[in-house]
Amino acid sequence: MDNIYKTILEDTLAGFWDWDIRSGRVYLSPAFKAMFGYADVELAADMETWQSLVYPEDISLVTESIRKHIDSNGQLPHSVEVRCMHKNGSLLWVMSTGQIVERDGDLPVRMAGCHINIDKQKKAQIELQISEQRFRGAFEYSAIGMALVSPEGKWLKANKKLCQMLGYKHTELLKKSFQDITHPEDLGKDIELLGQLLAKEIDSYQLEKRYLHKNGGIVWAMLSVSLVRDEVDMPLHFVSQVEDITLRKKAESELQQSKDQYRLLFRSVQDVFFRVDVNGNLCEISQSIEKYDGYKQAQFIGQPASVFYYDPSEREAVVEALTKYGRINDYDVRLKTPDGHFVYTSINAYAIFDEYGHFAGSEGSIRDITERVLIEEALKERDALLTKLSEQIPGVIYQFQASPDGRYFLPFVSNAIIDLYDLTAEDIRYDATPVFERVHPDDLEAFSTSIIKSFETLEKWEQEFRINVPGADTKWVHGASRPERLEDGSVLWHGFIADVTEQKQKEQQLRHTYDLITEQNSRLVNFAYIISHNLRTHSGNFEMLVKLIEDTHDEDEKAELMQHLKKVSEMLSETIMHLNEVVSVQTSINQQLTTIDLFEYIEKAIEVLTIKTNDKEVIIKNHVPEGFELEYNAAYIESIIFNFLSNGIKYRHPERQTVINVSVYQENDHIILEFADNGLGIDMEKNREKLFGMYRTFHHNADAKGIGLFITKSQVEAMGGKIDVTSEVNKGTSFKITLT
Repeated sequence: MDNIYKTILEDTLAGFWDWDIRSGRVYLSPAFKAMFGYADVELAADMETWQSLVYPEDISLVTESIRKHIDSNGQLPHSVEVRCMHKNGSLLWVMSTGQIVERDGDLPVRMAGCHINIDKQKKAQIELQISEQRFRGAFEYSAIGMALVSPEGKWLKANKKLCQMLGYKHTELLKKSFQDITHPEDLGKDIELLGQLLAKEIDSYQLEKRYLHKNGGIVWAMLSVSLVRDEVDMPLHFVSQVEDITLRKKAESELQQSKDQYRLLFRSVQDVFFRVDVNGNLCEISQSIEKYDGYKQAQFIGQPASVFYYDPSEREAVVEALTKYGRINDYDVRLKTPDGHFVYTSINAYAIFDEYGHFAGSEGSIRDITERVLIEEALKERDALLTKLSEQIPGVIYQFQASPDGRYFLPFVSNAIIDLYDLTAEDIRYDATPVFERVHPDDLEAFSTSIIKSFETLEKWEQEFRINVPGADTKWVHGASRPERLEDGSVLWHGFIADVTEQKQKEQQLRHTYDLITEQNSRLVNFAYIISHNLRTHSGNFEMLVKLIEDTHDEDEKAELMQHLKKVSEMLSETIMHLNEVVSVQTSINQQLTTIDLFEYIEKAIEVLTIKTNDKEVIIKNHVPEGFELEYNAAYIESIIFNFLSNGIKYRHPERQTVINVSVYQENDHIILEFADNGLGIDMEKNREKLFGMYRTFHHNADAKGIGLFITKSQVEAMGGKIDVTSEVNKGTSFKITLT
């Protein structure tokens, strides 16, 4: 059957391979070798040869896929696309597949598969992806508006430039047709040309038309349209290119105004209009220049423009920009005043060409921006002062903004953000995602909910939460801020956030100390009650027996009373011994820890109890792995094991063989030691609260003292653990001890 499969694979041009996992030998079929340009005798039959054909950057993909397949015992398939090296040095895409075909018991010993040549398909796929990415990039980031329009005129897709041009959001534009936003006077011509395009009378068309902006204004555009058809020549969609020519049309309209109107405007506007000839001399300048720097209009005419620049290098930069780009916008320069000072100005200018296309000079406007510059400098000084002050505060001052569309960002944040979050202001100026990513996962929901609530109610935001900074310990921080609603519907919080880790640690220490004192006080009260009750019982017995001895004259009766007195004395000694044991456990603060072989300790306890009870009706099963070690108090663990095993024996069920199972396992980072028996069981509804009380017994066993579970629980809690109990009468009991 293997030969049949090999033949089929060879005929389908798939290279077959067969790997003996134990020996490392690999059979490579002739088609496999030929796929990479090798003759049948050229390649060695081992796994190293098989792997050497894989391109180094892809080898981990193959080995990881095979490892997962083997580790999952074949449940996860081995199938991966990788590059391999042809004998001629070229790269070849192949699909490597395979599976376990033979096992020795549960151990995989043989794996077989094939390499399929997918080079053409893969390269075609890559080329298609590149082509799609290029189109998508050209579409989205085009300098002009672009759109796909259905044959019915509905917008199917529009790029950002077109949406900006027309003032609509993308979702708003898609709800309209091009007819809805075309100027009524231009709609007929546009529809006529579309009809010709659909009828195949023309291949494409261009049209100057007016669009209706969302704000009611007019947008002039140069529209270029072509039609895309499907494989059966049916119309799919129009491709529209929309270039905003509003400024050009406006300029054309302005050029049509009369020279007198132009001159009137030239003289009356506040901005300064100027023209420079081909030699760089001022040939025209508006009278408003006299308000700027104190010169008279006549002093400029015929003069080189360069002499009025405060810094000659600024003039050189203006000329260079005009020469290179043909125009400049909002170019800041300083112009001289007669007294040697300067004013700040902003220049907008463009190059002029004659009818032959030769450079003829430039013209433009100048605006006084001195007031704006002084305000900006004052703001910079204020920001610098604010930054300086914020650096002296042990925390982060910030502005946090939430937009109605769900975006979060921080327009301002002090430099202390670096120490607290390991982020810079630039990292989060336009996107607050890195701040959210540092919030502890357990606190993220409450943190996000608190922000949303403050956004909706404009109530003060205040929250304590943890943050995880890469390479540092978890920190506790406390943040508080006041929100305000802005005109655009967004909310801006002004606030402060500080590291309160040390404070939280002190609170936790204080809470731990309080809990410890509370527990110790509880134990002290309980212990005082026990002493009072038990010693009062014994003292009362002593008093009664002594009085009886004093009152009797019968020697036999006196002897009998002396025996009772001796027994009471022994009981008092036993009580004092038990109380000493309790005191020993409850007053030990630093328990002596040592490495415990848990399996050996349980085995020793089983051996001692087996010898002591000599009872073959008791089976104790130790499921703890050999060599299982933990850090614990040796005396405590020995006492714990002995108490629970002896309880299982002592309270066994009389009608069946006793089985006690001892096991250990991990649960939520804790080590759990469990003792489970099939004995008499305990009525938990009745006895749960008093189960671990001192001198509490629940069966009529003559040996029961009611002290073992009390001491054992004290030992476990002294080591920071706890005991959980499940029990059912006549079925058995399970004690789960959390050791660490």
